[in-house]
Amino acid sequence: MDYSLSLLLVGHMAAAAVGTAAAFLAEILSFQALKDGVVDAAESAFLKTVFSVIRWSLIVLILTGLGLLLFARLGGAPFEAVYDGKFLAKLTIVSAIIFGPVLMQWRIVPTSVGGPIATVSWLAAFLLGAWRSLDASYFSIIAVYAAVALAAIIVLNAVHRRLLPK
Repeated sequence: MDYSLSLLLVGHMAAAAVGTAAAFLAEILSFQALKDGVVDAAESAFLKTVFSVIRWSLIVLILTGLGLLLFARLGGAPFEAVYDGKFLAKLTIVSAIIFGPVLMQWRIVPTSVGGPIATVSWLAAFLLGAWRSLDASYFSIIAVYAAVALAAIIVLNAVHRRLLPK
């Protein structure tokens, strides 16, 4: 295996792992910060740091992913490979990771919906990359992803309603 390709693979996997961990950490820290009803300066600083880690992980994930695509094409991979259901599902899920925060920032999607979707999206992207032997259609992957995202929204919102101050 070419050294450059190995470096891209390691960078891609590391970005996915760090982004997934940071997304979970962001969800936990935001819940913790809101527990007393006020986000103080220290909690805000922690959250800003975690969100920066998520942004940098996403940038590295996209750049290394484009590099891997380029390597595959230059290495003679058939163009039909981009029509693989798992690959298309990863693109769809990474698109949710990209556009979800934008929609939350513009207040189109509430954070009570966008946060769980972002966390599930990072986990799904990580698992799809790690699960090499998975042979599933685009629609089955997206159906499971949507069901898990919906469950995460329902569960996290129920936990927030139960444990956070009114």
